[in-house]
Amino acid sequence: MVRAFISPSIPVHQFALFSGIQLEQKRPWDMDVTFRVLEKWYSDRLEVVLVHLYRNNEFFDRVLVKLLTALPRLTCLELIGIIRDVDNVEKMCEILSRESLKLEKLRVCVQDGSNEGLKQKIENIQNLYMEKLLNKGVEIDLTTYKL
Repeated sequence: MVRAFISPSIPVHQFALFSGIQLEQKRPWDMDVTFRVLEKWYSDRLEVVLVHLYRNNEFFDRVLVKLLTALPRLTCLELIGIIRDVDNVEKMCEILSRESLKLEKLRVCVQDGSNEGLKQKIENIQNLYMEKLLNKGVEIDLTTYKL
């Protein structure tokens, strides 16, 4: 599990998780647990979170919304993978537009599977928040991809 390769005493400033393999549906990674551990152990120093899970079966977008405010030193949050609810992407942008956070870059690349109109929803969110966030010094990049 998570404790096999990190501990609270290790000074982690950046966390990157990349996987192109499809994890078994019967044995989930428990990504929400991983992110709760990051929040608990490294909230005072974690600055960059990169998550690239192209074929992930778990949904962890709600946890990432929470990380925005739980990690006060966070400057870059990047997610490439499956999003359960596009509204969570909008929530991230809403939080960034109204709160004073150190985040400088938000990149979300959502897997466009069977959801018709997902690309349009993502474009609408980007258009709605782009100017507001650029004025606050936050670069956003919201896109979709197909496998």
